[in-house]
Amino acid sequence: MTKESLRLGNVSLTSRKLRTIILSTFLLFSIAHVWGATYTYRLVVSKAALVNGRKYLLLANDRTKAYNCSVNNSNHLTTSLTFSSSSTEAGSAVTTTNAADKINYITLIHVSGDTYKLYDSGGKYITATQATSGGFSRANSDDNGWTFFGTSGGMDAIYEKAYSSKYACCRYRSSSSDFRSYQAASHTSASSSGAKFYLATGCSVTYNANGATSGTVPTDSYLYGEGGTVTVKSNSGSLAKTGGYTFGGWNTKADGSGTNFTAGSGTFTISQDTILYAKWVSSCANTVTINKGASTNCSLF
Repeated sequence: MTKESLRLGNVSLTSRKLRTIILSTFLLFSIAHVWGATYTYRLVVSKAALVNGRKYLLLANDRTKAYNCSVNNSNHLTTSLTFSSSSTEAGSAVTTTNAADKINYITLIHVSGDTYKLYDSGGKYITATQATSGGFSRANSDDNGWTFFGTSGGMDAIYEKAYSSKYACCRYRSSSSDFRSYQAASHTSASSSGAKFYLATGCSVTYNANGATSGTVPTDSYLYGEGGTVTVKSNSGSLAKTGGYTFGGWNTKADGSGTNFTAGSGTFTISQDTILYAKWVSSCANTVTINKGASTNCSLF
């Protein structure tokens, strides 16, 4: 082998050919990763299956296009996703290949019965701005809440009773490709006017301080599809633990016996809700020599 070539068996590769092969392989991998990726969410079609505090996508009545109702843009909630499946069966895989592997979400905060407050990933409550055809606002509080109306276990409409006993219903409007609130005499008339919607679940990442004595854990503001890539957060909240410990990244188990991830740069492919625990590394050496008259802050046990 010389500086100019590399011989593999009977094949001799010049440095130029070798660079071309490496570059081509990298490009092919990158294209396959971006174009061939499939991100999966799971459909929920029964209000009885709703879970307080869980993150969801709120989808339009046209399930073949399945618009995301989780992001505020100006005064209305925008479209963002197109899914490939038209199934309406609970638990069905709702897959997308034409959007990011992580998206904004809403969290359902239970009020009573079938009524929930919708709390978006930007930290605001979603509330109707008016009962006629209008938009939504993002407020620090929502006094009314949204009620899920359904028949035969399904979910047909979501409405907020406000504005002089009128019903402000969440509905996708195809003419403007966005979600709008609109006035209805009742929730039953809302459901018969094409306001049917669906919810879908994904995978969330939660960070745990794991015994930290100061600082705060980071938050992940996305709902990931199964198969999405997670880049773990840095120690942005300056977590610390007294007693001779330093922060050593994140781990999938509280006792540190799981998979380690470097804070701020580690990645993994997500397939379920995941908790990442702060990993604490003792500043003491494995072997401690104690000289006569010396003291140590390290525990020997």
